[in-house]
Amino acid sequence: MITKNRILISLIVLTLTVFGYHKVIRFFEIDNCLDHGGSWDYNTENCDYGLEEYPRAIWYTDYDTVTKSDVLIKGDKLKDFNTSLDSILFEFNSSTDMPLTYVKTLTDTLYVKVENAEQLTQRMGSTGADWYLASATFTLLEIDNINAIHFDFEEGDHASPGTRTKKDFIENYRILE
Repeated sequence: MITKNRILISLIVLTLTVFGYHKVIRFFEIDNCLDHGGSWDYNTENCDYGLEEYPRAIWYTDYDTVTKSDVLIKGDKLKDFNTSLDSILFEFNSSTDMPLTYVKTLTDTLYVKVENAEQLTQRMGSTGADWYLASATFTLLEIDNINAIHFDFEEGDHASPGTRTKKDFIENYRILE
């Protein structure tokens, strides 16, 4: 009787392992993708980080799989780019579905409002939200005489409004200029 129970339990465990293994692996792939700021494409079964291969006039984020660290990369076009407020905002807003709207400038702080902020605060995960804010902060700090960026949006699960500088991101990112 004990042998039959052991055989039955072993068959059940083996069946669940064989048929459930791919679902567990897929779950961890999707979770890893979302944790690193990507979005999972269920049609192609791939993670999309939304990083096109073209020269950019913004700072952008990526994940280095070798060092297993987040990287903040200065776009190639920023070297020769007009760093006026209008030019930088236009370039940044062209790269995202969460555009920034200029609010005001006080001393050395630029105030912006994040449009479609629910995407940032509820749908991107904490890493995706941090990547967005790091990219926006470093890009907007390319504007002359700006040393801090104040982001205005409704607080959510993954991001909160407030003022950010480069110091807020330097510890968590490898910076490539």
